[in-house]
Amino acid sequence: MSGLELRPRFKWHVNLEQPALVERFSKYLKNNNNGCGEEMVGQHLTLCVPAEEHHYWSPQLSLEIIAEGERSLLKGHFGPRPAVWTMFMFFYMGIGFSGLIGLFWGLSQWSLKQPAWALWIVPVAILLELVFYLIAQGGKRLAHSQMVQLQNQLTEIIGREYIETWKEKDA
Repeated sequence: MSGLELRPRFKWHVNLEQPALVERFSKYLKNNNNGCGEEMVGQHLTLCVPAEEHHYWSPQLSLEIIAEGERSLLKGHFGPRPAVWTMFMFFYMGIGFSGLIGLFWGLSQWSLKQPAWALWIVPVAILLELVFYLIAQGGKRLAHSQMVQLQNQLTEIIGREYIETWKEKDA
């Protein structure tokens, strides 16, 4: 969970059939209401930190359970709440689009032998993208302990003895 990606991913092979694993998660959700909107729909599940520990950068863990014969594949990724993620994607795309407009505008000015002042929008957009990326990395760092907490909670729900392998990334 220390890479450059904004939403760390992992895969676990679990020595339980899919229905048994789904049942474990269903029991957990039925018996533990931590007030943050954890839910399970089919083979998809969202886990989050308890409401009293929640802050702006608190992560949530999205899981998908895939049947693999006698065992299951559990794909997961950590990320911010959807509202935070949407806001960051809006800014990334808006700044990127502005940089693209600045590039085309500046190249048009240059081809018309006018001062190409609009080309300055491009490095400013790149700098702003970098600033937002660093802010997101800082938020991920602030949420790291809660990410570990969610991963430990997941291990407790499944049972460490059933987890065969795990692999970060490539999920």
